[in-house]
Amino acid sequence: MKPVLLQQVEERLSFPLDQELIRAKDEANKYIQQIKLPSEIDANIEVKTIEVEKVVVTNNDIFLVLLADGNMSALLNLGSRE
Repeated sequence: MKPVLLQQVEERLSFPLDQELIRAKDEANKYIQQIKLPSEIDANIEVKTIEVEKVVVTNNDIFLVLLADGNMSALLNLGSRE
């Protein structure tokens, strides 16, 4: 998002947008940690940053489209081939 538009949106919000993005990142990581994968899959997933991609304004609402960036690694444990 263009910095000028983001600044104008933040000025009109009743709370700091930066704090909400940090909270969204923390909640996303907490949710990811609760996902139950099969025992054959060992995965490590972490959201590093969440940023505003665009703002959508309708007659009664404002929606933020967010872009998440992070890391993911996975290991598939197939066991022995006997």
